[in-house]
Amino acid sequence: MTTLLKVNFGSAPLGAYSREQVERDFGTIEFCEGLNRVSVVDAPGAPSGRALAVAYPSGGVGPRVGGAQWRVRLPSSHQGLYASYALCFAPGFDFVKGGKLPGLVGGKANTGGYRPNGRDGFSARMMWRAGGRMVQYVYHPDQPSIWGEDFAYVCKSPLLFAPGRWQRVQHYVRLNSPGQPGAYNGVLKGWCDGELALERAGLRFRDSAAILIDQFFFSTFFGGNEADWAPVKNESVWFDEFCVSTEPILF
Repeated sequence: MTTLLKVNFGSAPLGAYSREQVERDFGTIEFCEGLNRVSVVDAPGAPSGRALAVAYPSGGVGPRVGGAQWRVRLPSSHQGLYASYALCFAPGFDFVKGGKLPGLVGGKANTGGYRPNGRDGFSARMMWRAGGRMVQYVYHPDQPSIWGEDFAYVCKSPLLFAPGRWQRVQHYVRLNSPGQPGAYNGVLKGWCDGELALERAGLRFRDSAAILIDQFFFSTFFGGNEADWAPVKNESVWFDEFCVSTEPILF
């Protein structure tokens, strides 16, 4: 197994989380915003005992005014990778209409209504939806609108994020094989607390072999981009134990 990224906060200093700390922990970053809303805190129940706390101020829609983002350049590029992390929504968290969570991306990491054309990039972040429903939110050339497509996490019934409880999520992206027979053979899988909850095959992420999984996108904010996505009070989510690997991460 090759581990490309492994981060926890058990020995991180408490308090504000700087760009220097992001680069020390995560490696080379493509851009960064919202660090004034990120800090390291003691977090009972977190796998490492401390966590990265992200704040979402009341009324703040989008990453410029709530949450935080940075895109990490992985040390090597791959056709298939696993990404996992632990997270906990604060007790009483109001999910409103939804918000973004980290995930694997490649190329230009298309988001924000920029539909991939097969030769520019893709993104496969997670999201929470209304009521805490878990989905993988994927930008790919065959998405039904300019916005990314939801792939729901379901085990008998839709899986929900549970405020006040630590949960571990993991997703797997295997890119399709452009220019070959059966070129629409991309795969997307997702797990929550070790239980397989999403499995889709026959996907097209790219039309060029030059597009690879080459980045991890720490991306979290309320939105959407309209006012009715906004949190109605100050909210927070805690994160710990990030891992990106060529093999499944066992819990």
